[in-house]
Order: sequence, then structure tokens, then C-alpha cells
Amino acid sequence: MLQYITRHFFSNFELESQKNKLLLLIIYIVSLTGTLNTMVTIGFFHPITYIVDTAVVVILLVGSILLNIKKVEFAYKYILLLGWILFTILLNYLFGTMLPSIYENFYFVLATTLLYFNGRLIWTVGTLILLFNVLSHQLGTGLFFPTTDSMHMNVSISVVFQVTVILWAISRIGKYLMDKSEREKEKFSLTNKQLQGTYDAIKSSIQQLQVTSEQLSRNLQAITNNANHVTKTTEEVAIGSESQLRGTEESARAMNEMAIGIQRIAESTSSIAEVTTTTSQEARTGNQSIRTAIDQMESIKNSVVKTSTVVKTLGERSSEISQILDVITGIASQTNLLALNAAIEAARAGEHGRGFAVVADEVRKLAEQSNASANQIAHLISEIQGEAHNAVGSMEDVNQDVNTGLHVVQVAGFAFQRISDAITSISEQLQENSAIAEQMSASSQEVAASISEASFIAKQSSDYSRSAAASSIEQLQALNELANSSEALNGMASSLSDIINQSQKA
Repeated sequence: MLQYITRHFFSNFELESQKNKLLLLIIYIVSLTGTLNTMVTIGFFHPITYIVDTAVVVILLVGSILLNIKKVEFAYKYILLLGWILFTILLNYLFGTMLPSIYENFYFVLATTLLYFNGRLIWTVGTLILLFNVLSHQLGTGLFFPTTDSMHMNVSISVVFQVTVILWAISRIGKYLMDKSEREKEKFSLTNKQLQGTYDAIKSSIQQLQVTSEQLSRNLQAITNNANHVTKTTEEVAIGSESQLRGTEESARAMNEMAIGIQRIAESTSSIAEVTTTTSQEARTGNQSIRTAIDQMESIKNSVVKTSTVVKTLGERSSEISQILDVITGIASQTNLLALNAAIEAARAGEHGRGFAVVADEVRKLAEQSNASANQIAHLISEIQGEAHNAVGSMEDVNQDVNTGLHVVQVAGFAFQRISDAITSISEQLQENSAIAEQMSASSQEVAASISEASFIAKQSSDYSRSAAASSIEQLQALNELANSSEALNGMASSLSDIINQSQKA
């Protein structure tokens, strides 16, 4: 079981030096020896001894390996070593001969110490620990336990000396081999680093050469494409130059015709400017007439307002007369009633009241006539009031029409003003256009002369374009040869890179 735990628990640790491997071997031997000692001394099935033995070995094994991997040299050599010694002495003192397997801890301390200290110190410490271990067994046997077989102690002491000598020899040989292996490893590592640096430099140079070669190939391809494009362009330029030559000649003729047309435009523009000036004056006169019409419409509006006021006043007076007629009608009705009463009284008086009856009859007739006249006057006043009301409505309509006409005239005045301003602006622009047309006529003549000169230059450009096309074809052939050389260089760099990679693998 101890073998299985040791092998399984540390199978995943990657030991970084020969010292760790040697330490693991010593631990394994010590553990095996202690286990056998336990099995021989107290029997194969003793549970307490087996558990304590396994736990102590595992704890020491884990601590030593972890500290050695983390390279805690000071703690590993002094502090933890002292703790292991005290722990071994304490266990031997307490348990005595009950746990003979505790000797394996002493073996482990000795074996570990051999890796770090010199032989004289090891033998001194080992002898002291051994003597103290014997005394602790004797004291433990005499004080706490019954007397045991003395042969067991002799066997234990013999085993201690034998295992100590074996472990010391293994440690010395292992330390010598380990130191020699470390020196050889350092030399090999240095040589390997130098060789690796050389390989890396060569590989980097080859990679740089490949990158440069590929970049050169791409650049050459781009230059070749550009050269093809330039060749086609120069040929097209040559053809275009000939077309341009013909075009410039036609342009010269067109410019002469254009100069004549521009001169005619200048003359027409001057005539239009004169007509526009006259139109502007007429527009200003029409605008003045519109202003006069606006003033007259304002006067008509004021007159209509006054007439409307008079008609409204007449209506109000008619209402007052109607009220007076109502009073007169009332008086006539009362007078007629009084005349009727007087006639009745006169009839009662008989002969004496006849004269009074005649007067009463006349008064009655006057009252009836007054009432009829009042009714007629009231009817006339009612008609007058209706006509006045209609007149007021008509005057309001006239006033509204006058306002509408005034607004229309004002809008027309604004329109005439804008027309006048626009015509004035057009007149100024036409005058400027006339001057510009004259300048264009002069400039067109200069352009015609320049086009003639450009025609001569276009002819020279056509000749130069043909020469450039021939040179571009020669340059394209040279670029194709250079591209082939670049591809060959890239192939050589790839072959050299493969050789370097194979050398590194070997």
C-alpha cells in the first residue's frame, strides 16, 4: 500500500533536477525498509503501526518534494531538518519498542542530510542521534513497559548501522554523479543555447529573406501591372493626341464662329438694355398713377364713411319722429273719445245742446283727420327708416368694396414697384452683360490663338507618346526578367529554410 501511495501520489510531479530524483529513491528505500521492519517485528496486521508509518512517510515525502521544487534551501537544510530530528526523538521516547518502524524516520533524516552537508558532520550527528535513540528505548522499556526481548534491540541497532552505511554510500555516489551531471548539463545547455541562437539568427535571416523576396515579387508584379497600364495608357495617349490635334483645329474654327456670335449678342444686349430703360421709366410712371389712385380711393373711403354716418343719424331722427307721432296719435284718439262724449251729452241736452253737438262733431272729424295723418306720417317714417337702414347697409357694402379696391390698388402699386425695381435691375445686368459680351468677344479671339498654339503642342505630344510607348514595352520586358529572378531567389530561400528546420530536428 505504501508503494502504491508513493508512486500514485507523485506520478504527476515533474522533478526538475537529479537531486529530486535521488531524494525520491532514498525515500522509497527508507519507507520500504521501515515497512519490512514493522512487519517482521510486530506482525503483518497491526493497524496502528501501519497507519502511523504510512502517515509519517507521506508527510515527510510531501514536505521535502514541495520545498525542494520551490527551492527553499534555507528552510529545507536547517529549520525543517531540525524539526524532523526532534520529531523522531520524541516519537521514539514516547512509544519505545512499540513502534520499531519509527526508525525509518531516522533513516530519512540521515539520507536527506547527506545531500547537503559533509561526511564528518553527518557521522557526528548520526552517532549522537543513534545513542540518544538507544537510551530512549532503554528508558522507555524500563519505565513504562514490561521487559522485552533484548535481541529485538540488537537487531534494530544492527539494522540502523547497516542502512546508514548503505544510504551514505548511495548518497555520496549519487551526489558525485549528480554534480557531474549538473556540470555536463550546464555545458550542454550553454552549447545548445549558442547553437540555438545561431539557428535562430539564420532562420530569422531566411525568414526575412523570404519576406523580402515575397515583397519584391509583389512589388515587381505591381510594377509590371503598372507598366502594362502605362504602356496601354501611352498608346491611348498617342491615339488621343491625334484626336486632340483634330479637335483643336475644329475648336479653332468653332471659336471664330463663337466670337462672331458673341459680338452679335453684345449688340443685341445693348439694344435690349435701351428698351429696358424705357420700360423702367414707364413702370415708374405707372407706379405714380397707382399712388394717385390709392389717394383717390382713400378720399372715397372717407366720403363713404361720412355719408354712412349721416344716414345713421337720419335713421336715429326718424325714430325720434316716430315716437312723437305716437304721442300725437294718442292725443287724437283721446280727442276723438272726448268728442264722442260731448256729442252724447249734447244729445241729452236737446235743443240747448245742438250747437255744442256741432262743435263736438267738428272736433271729432279733426281728431280723425289728425289720427289718419299721424298714421300716414308714421307709415312714411317707417319707409324712411327702412330706406335709411338699406342705405346704411349699402354704404357698408360700398365701404367694404372701397377697402377691397384700395387693397387691390395697393397690391398693384407694390407689383408695379417690384416690376420697376426688377426692370431697373435687369437694365443694369444687361448693361453689365453687354460689357461682358464685349470682353468675351476679345477673349474668344485670344482663345482662338491659344488653340492654334495648342494644336502645335498636341502634334509634338503625339510624337512623344509614340516614343514613350516603345520605351514602356522595353521596360516591361526587363521587369518580367527581374520577376523571374525574384521567384528563383524565393525558391532558394525556402529550400534553405527546410534544410535549417531538418537540422534543428536532427
